[in-house]
Amino acid sequence: GGGGRGRGRGGGGGGGGGRNHHGRGRGGRHGGRGEHQHKTDRITIKDVQLLEETGMGTTMQQQSVLRISARELVRQRLQYVEPCTNFTPNPHCHWTADDRIEIIQALCSRVMELGDVSKNASKPPKHETAPPLEECKPLEINEENRWKSKAMARKSTLLDEELPPPQTTDEIVNQGRLILNKVSWTTLEKLTDKFMETTNLVENDEVRAAIIKLLVEKAQLEPHFGPMYAQICAIVAKRVKTFKKELLSECQKEFEIDIDHQMENATKGMTDPEEIEYHTMLIRKNYIGHMKFLGELYLRDVVKLSIMLYCLEELIKDETHEDSLECFAQLMTTTGEKLDGHAKVNDKSFDWQKVVDLRHSTKISNRIKFLLQDLLDLRERGWVKRRKEETAKTIADIHEEVAKEEQAAKRRSSSSSNIMTSSM
Repeated sequence: GGGGRGRGRGGGGGGGGGRNHHGRGRGGRHGGRGEHQHKTDRITIKDVQLLEETGMGTTMQQQSVLRISARELVRQRLQYVEPCTNFTPNPHCHWTADDRIEIIQALCSRVMELGDVSKNASKPPKHETAPPLEECKPLEINEENRWKSKAMARKSTLLDEELPPPQTTDEIVNQGRLILNKVSWTTLEKLTDKFMETTNLVENDEVRAAIIKLLVEKAQLEPHFGPMYAQICAIVAKRVKTFKKELLSECQKEFEIDIDHQMENATKGMTDPEEIEYHTMLIRKNYIGHMKFLGELYLRDVVKLSIMLYCLEELIKDETHEDSLECFAQLMTTTGEKLDGHAKVNDKSFDWQKVVDLRHSTKISNRIKFLLQDLLDLRERGWVKRRKEETAKTIADIHEEVAKEEQAAKRRSSSSSNIMTSSM
């Protein structure tokens, strides 16, 4: 049969060959099928050049074309917005409103919002309830009744004029509180001298009692700075004879407070469980802070060994009072190393068998048992703590720690580089 022409496939009768529009077809014995060999040219994106200015292009024909940028085209189109006349678009796209220019300009002047702006459209508009700023009347300050800082009230408004020194006990205590708030290990000796000079502890008995109460209170509320306040007390006790006796009397008074009764009075009339728990936690925290303060005073020889042993025995006497047992663990953690050292020299020593027996008691919770077990483990390790406690430091101590960390980092980097060179 003869060859046939077709657009898709070529067929022929007999043994003829066929041709198609895109390729060649070979006829078989009973007719052949054409093969599709059309190839499309691929365009590489990096080879595409955007011609948006006159003179751009690689050929003369491209450079001679008058071109404008897409931004300029949009700008010019917005200046002369006219309805389309040469074709008939969809009615929804045929915008012939008279205020179309104002609408377009308003849309173009809006500040673009970041994120999904479709969510903002669903929010109801906010209604401003405050009056305009122009209609607001300035606040009238009542100099007679307004609150004034007691610390700043003693300073004059003039730089070269100062008010007389504080006279009342409250004023002197406030000045002492300001100095204590500035104390650090670096400025401790200097500010202690200023503290004694400002408060006049040597002559005024009433002020001395108030200052002692202030020191004990701050040591309870700020146990992190307990060692620093204990050091101030040790310095003042060496200079003022009656200070040590009055300090120990105040510490004994705070030690003998019935913590359960104090919690009951503090939470009397309260119904909110969270509020009750908050005030209870504050009282426990103050009591534990007082135990740590006593231990720091013992480490500085302000409290004698006999007094410390008495406090420890009193705290561990009632095995059902878990708050006292927790205070015992805190106090022994602070003073245990020095107590063992005194036991080797003196005949007075603490009976640790009571702690061992309490560890197996069924009358206390597991939390207190674990505290006592940690205390026994600490004693077995020679009072070396597993974790270093963060305490107040001097600037020299901070610089020393930074230098040690830098040296350790250098050693690690040098060892890792040596390992890399040896492996290569």
